Amino acid sequence: MEPVMNIEYQVRMGAAALFLITQAAQDFARGSVSLLFTLACGAAAFVLDCVRIAGTDIPLVTGYDMGLALLTAACLLVMAFLPGSGIGTGDGLSFLVLGLLTGPRESLMILFAALFLFLGICLPAWAAGRIGRDTAVPFLPFCAAACVITGIYRFLK
Repeated sequence: MEPVMNIEYQVRMGAAALFLITQAAQDFARGSVSLLFTLACGAAAFVLDCVRIAGTDIPLVTGYDMGLALLTAACLLVMAFLPGSGIGTGDGLSFLVLGLLTGPRESLMILFAALFLFLGICLPAWAAGRIGRDTAVPFLPFCAAACVITGIYRFLK
């Protein structure tokens, strides 16, 4: 379903951007994110989705969309527990909230845009010898930038 460019969609993308910027700042400064803040934002997004689904005939986010969006986060969480994956549980938990806020299409767009930004910045740094294979690079700042870029792209489209 193509998202309707209305005020609710813009508020959801803005909330997602603010959430990811907050998470990115924590990830960059401490190397981890606050579980309590993530759970509180996730609960608020879930309640918002449930109210929206129950209250209208044509919801912006359906239960099916919620499931698809959570599948992306579930894959990230599974990968976080694989040995040597380099993915933190904070990334997966952040995508749980992001999926609830934005839906599956935007969640995947943000993930792939963040991966391209990550590769575009980290590969040259690795080639120049500024970072090594074992250097921990926080991923959520790239997700925050990708969310802002995706929101602007969808707004201008």
